[in-house]
Amino acid sequence: MARKFLLVTVLLIYVAAVYCQGPQIADAIHPEVKKIGETAYLNCTVVRKDKNVVTWTHKTKGQPISQDTQIVLSINNLIDGKPKFEIEERSSSNGDRLTYMLIIRSLREDDAGNYSCTIEIQGKKLIDWPTKLGDLTVQVPPKILRSTTTRMEAKVGETVMLQCDATGIPYPNITWVRANGEVLPNMKFSHRGKNLVLENIRRTDQGVYRCVADNTVRPPDQHDTQLLLFSKPVVQSVQNTVGQAANGKYSAKLECKISAYPDAVLRWYKKTSKERTLIHDDDKYDIQKLQSSTLKLGETWYYLKVKNIQANDFGDYYCEGSNSQGTEYTTIKLFETFECQGPNCPSTYNSKAARIHSYFIILVTLGVSVSCFSQN
Repeated sequence: MARKFLLVTVLLIYVAAVYCQGPQIADAIHPEVKKIGETAYLNCTVVRKDKNVVTWTHKTKGQPISQDTQIVLSINNLIDGKPKFEIEERSSSNGDRLTYMLIIRSLREDDAGNYSCTIEIQGKKLIDWPTKLGDLTVQVPPKILRSTTTRMEAKVGETVMLQCDATGIPYPNITWVRANGEVLPNMKFSHRGKNLVLENIRRTDQGVYRCVADNTVRPPDQHDTQLLLFSKPVVQSVQNTVGQAANGKYSAKLECKISAYPDAVLRWYKKTSKERTLIHDDDKYDIQKLQSSTLKLGETWYYLKVKNIQANDFGDYYCEGSNSQGTEYTTIKLFETFECQGPNCPSTYNSKAARIHSYFIILVTLGVSVSCFSQN
């Protein structure tokens, strides 16, 4: 019995020794993490290869790539003069180890996955072929998806949720901020997470909210969401009083801002002895909408230009905005001044110099000395 046991043991040792002398993959295939567009390198080192064939396969796709150094793909595009897939063979100094490096250039997202290196041993079943797996991760910059909230309408006092969906490898962090740099309604400058919940919203919460997706793979992506609150117009004058001289040559500009949603209809009026008179855009008046990067969402800037100021142009003017939520107005007073006001007036210095020069000529003509004029 002991002799039989010893014989079996010797036989097992012999079989194990013979097996270990066969072709093997010597080392683990280290995982690769690369950014999209870069080049990946996966190394498969084999010993005692003999006349057997080493193959690389994209295991995730089930796509054979190579046999020894030959690429077996039907399409292997050139990228900057080099093939997309390439096998580089290297041998050790004593020649008993061969490394088959799989090179994948200009990485795309679908290049990611498991790659298997296999020694196809002649005369053995596929299940007995040595195989090891290597993992390739292709990092992809973040991209905000179309399911992200673009526009939200609400009423004051309601609770709303803004949603930001994004993809990327690794999955990106999502941060919410206000596009104008102001604090969020929760009095913080940023909020981390795909959903931004705004409770009991106020009129001042209307504006543009920006979600930023970032996973350290450049560039980050961002998306702006408009939050619009139904409200009656808020009308403000840029200057509540405007002065101008009345000589028929000068003009005056009255300006106001209207904030409303839905957008307000603008009307300008002038106060008369009996009622308010509606002003139309004509030869006397010019009504324009101004463009400015400082305007907030839902805010509009208008001006009324009163041309060729006369005495009957002075008085109160009304800037009125109205929408489905209500009507509001503000008053701007146009008053008379002795001299022209504004950037389009003649130079004040030149006017005074001209008057002094005229006085001097008159006095010289009358025989009055300059010194006497100076003392007086």
